[in-house]
Amino acid sequence: MSTTKPRPALTATEIAQALHAQLLGNPDVEIDDVQILERATARDLTFVGNQKNLSRLKQSAARLIIVVMNCPQLTIEPLCWYQRLNPHF
Repeated sequence: MSTTKPRPALTATEIAQALHAQLLGNPDVEIDDVQILERATARDLTFVGNQKNLSRLKQSAARLIIVVMNCPQLTIEPLCWYQRLNPHF
């Protein structure tokens, strides 16, 4: 019998603060997990790191999406963001 309690959801504000990111949109959205764009549900965070994946946003159910903008010379791996958030999930 497991006594592990589920972790509480994080709000979009808490995630933005953990990543030192700018938040656009509803700060109260609650997020339970991190998922790839195609598998994300309404309670998941996902990531878009390049221009080609922007067109795939319409198919995602994610309500919180990290988008790297205005920095074409910078390549950020999704794993980097996940590692920063992993202690929270």
